Amino acid sequence: MNRISKQKNIKSFSGFALIEMMVGLFILGVGLLGMASLQNQAVRMSNTAHLYSQATHLANSVMERMRANGRALTDYALSYSDVKAYSLDCTHSSCSESQMALWDLVAWQADLAALLPQGAGEIVVDGNNIIISVRFDDDMGSQEGEASELIQVQINSRI
Repeated sequence: MNRISKQKNIKSFSGFALIEMMVGLFILGVGLLGMASLQNQAVRMSNTAHLYSQATHLANSVMERMRANGRALTDYALSYSDVKAYSLDCTHSSCSESQMALWDLVAWQADLAALLPQGAGEIVVDGNNIIISVRFDDDMGSQEGEASELIQVQINSRI
C-alpha cells in the first residue's frame, strides 16, 4: 500500500517543476527587458550630454575668436537665419579685422553644421556685452511626424 500512495503523490506533483521554471523565465525576461530599457536610456542621455558639450565648446570658441579680434566686435553680429560665405582664407593670408570677423563666422557656421544636428548660432553684440546662442536638434528616438524641439545653449560675456 505504501507503494500506491507514493505513486499518487508523484502524479499530483507532475508538471509542478515546469510551471516553476516558466514563472522563473518570465520574471527573468521582464528583468532583462528592464535592463535593456535602462541601457537605451543611458545611451540617449550620453548622446545628449555630448551634444551639449559640443554646443558649449563651439560657443566658447567663437567667443575666444571675438576676444582676439576685439576691434571688430560689431562685425560678429549674426542671427540664426544669416548664412555667411567667404572665399578668402585668412589662415594663410593677411586679412583686415572685418575680413577676419567674417572668416571666423564662416568657419564657426561650418563647425556648427558639421558637429550638431541642425546646428545654428546667433551672436548679439551690445557694446561690450556679448550673447552667443547655439541651438541644435536632439530628437533621438522621437516618432516620425512628431514635432522636434530645438535645444539652446546660451553664453553671456563682457569683453
